[in-house]
Amino acid sequence: MKSKEIAKLYGIEKKDFDNYLLSNGLGTKSASDVIVEDANVEKYVYWYRKAKAQYVEEWNKEQLNKQKALSEMLISSGFNFDGYTITKYSGYISGDDAVQIPRSGYFFRV
Repeated sequence: MKSKEIAKLYGIEKKDFDNYLLSNGLGTKSASDVIVEDANVEKYVYWYRKAKAQYVEEWNKEQLNKQKALSEMLISSGFNFDGYTITKYSGYISGDDAVQIPRSGYFFRV
């Protein structure tokens, strides 16, 4: 069975499923698709979903750890930070300001 048909039938992403099949040696690459034996389709879809769920769970944990680390990090645009030791200089910081100019009835001519 073609992976295109499997993806449509089971509501999964074809490209990710193809990568999973090929990287694990579960499918055969043809000219336009990846072919899977009909008897193994359900098993491979189950394995794929399980692997993807595990990947998503690990990715979410990693993102939470990054957010926690960033929330604990102190950042200063100055050269000193009283009571703390600066461990890394990241270079110059620049920014833009948006300033509103009050509009009045006066026009200037040069």
